[in-house]
Amino acid sequence: MTPPPEPDHDEARVAELQAVLDSVTDAIIVLDRELAIQSFNTAAEQMFGRSKNSLRGHPLPLLMPPPAVRQIDAALATLTGPDHRPRMVMAGEMPVRRADGTEFIADVRISRTGADVGSRFTMIVRDVTESHMAFDCLEAMNRKIAESLSLQQTVLEGTSCAVIACDTEGRIVLFNAGAERMLGYAAEEMLFRATPLCLHDDAEIAARARELSDELGVAVEPGYAVFSAKSMRGLADEREWTLRHRDGRPVPVLLSLSALRDDAGQVSGFVGIAHDLSEARRLEEMTSDFVATVSHELRTPLTSIRGAIRLLAADASSLSAPAARLLEIADKNCSRLATMVNDILDLEKIDRRSMQFDCRPHSLAQVIDEAVRSLQPFADSFAVRVDWQAPAGDWQAVIDAGRITQVAVNLLSNAIKFSPRRSCVTVGIGHAAGGLRVSVRDCGPGIAEDFRSRIFGKFAQAGSAGLRGHGGSGLGLAISKAIVEQHGGTIGFDSAVGHGSEFYFELPFESVAAA
Repeated sequence: MTPPPEPDHDEARVAELQAVLDSVTDAIIVLDRELAIQSFNTAAEQMFGRSKNSLRGHPLPLLMPPPAVRQIDAALATLTGPDHRPRMVMAGEMPVRRADGTEFIADVRISRTGADVGSRFTMIVRDVTESHMAFDCLEAMNRKIAESLSLQQTVLEGTSCAVIACDTEGRIVLFNAGAERMLGYAAEEMLFRATPLCLHDDAEIAARARELSDELGVAVEPGYAVFSAKSMRGLADEREWTLRHRDGRPVPVLLSLSALRDDAGQVSGFVGIAHDLSEARRLEEMTSDFVATVSHELRTPLTSIRGAIRLLAADASSLSAPAARLLEIADKNCSRLATMVNDILDLEKIDRRSMQFDCRPHSLAQVIDEAVRSLQPFADSFAVRVDWQAPAGDWQAVIDAGRITQVAVNLLSNAIKFSPRRSCVTVGIGHAAGGLRVSVRDCGPGIAEDFRSRIFGKFAQAGSAGLRGHGGSGLGLAISKAIVEQHGGTIGFDSAVGHGSEFYFELPFESVAAA
């Protein structure tokens, strides 16, 4: 029996080699000594968009552009030189065009495969377009980061605010130029050597610790914890502090504290931004002094003018009707001006925190009753009825009766002015959580949505819906809010445009006025 023929070992080796070449992702092109293409793997077909059959035997310039061919020639000269020692050279990166016209960047390396110099060459081509794009993106990102860091540094050094950052243990890790100017310390003295506690008064730290303990319901120890307690909980922490300058003088600031977090969301430190209030305080004091002086100086001539007008009006029988009418108008304007002067003085006392309170147990119902009675002639002039029935029972609260009367008069007079003729203003008193509530409801046009956030502001006057047509300084509600809050209470309103408004204030049974 004749044995089967043995397989051609050369053919098997070629097939195996071709399989290996077709499995790699780099393009592999075999060239002869005249740079004619002899072999072309599958990756090369995909990379160049050409079939191996269409290129086999053709010169390399059919596949590569002239600049690339020149680079390859230079590399081959190294391989075929006199010493011909290197077995592989890098031709470098070069732009190459595919069959469909698109371009890519190729990294080309050439090796000598034959034993004889220049017999055959293997060219390995790798598409590095994406690597270049990634590198370009990385460079662009680095430029952006550098620009961002430069911008941050410029902002930090150029701002007038003090920016101080600390790690979780309280060590100062950032002390900008604004902090140096504001507090007189050099950054080198503070960085990694001190904590913000050296800039604060111990008594103020202790007082803040007590405030935070009450507010958060947990014990906050005096120390660095007073700066981190709220920020650690994600709460806003902005308040006024008094810092100490290096020379010992106090520096009033508005300090905003925030937590710094790492990529995992963990707190890595804290940053404080302090705005110097020294100049603002000085200007406020100058303004308050000016307002107080002008207001006090206006009181004396106003008193004389009102006295003279009322003396003349007392003998109305000797005056003509037009003259009597003019005196009546003058008297009303004097009264209005006197009210405005008193409001300005009250506001100045509030700003200075010098408004005095004499808090004693009083019947709140009786206080409201007296306010309603005092405004009855005013309501009659507007043809508005005040619906109020003094309730029976104990309505005791610890209050300054005169100041609470002032609040009730402000709310009632506004309600009367805004209500249409022959309408009704309703006044009520009732119990609230832990105290008493007084409400005043009118039948007016309501409060416009865009004005509601400003209604308790100084000199606040509504436009078309509001106060300008009814006179007033625009200070009544601001003063009322301050008085109620000094009693430990709250003031607010409910309103619907076209359906009137209800203003109310609530006082605790044991109201405590601020010193």
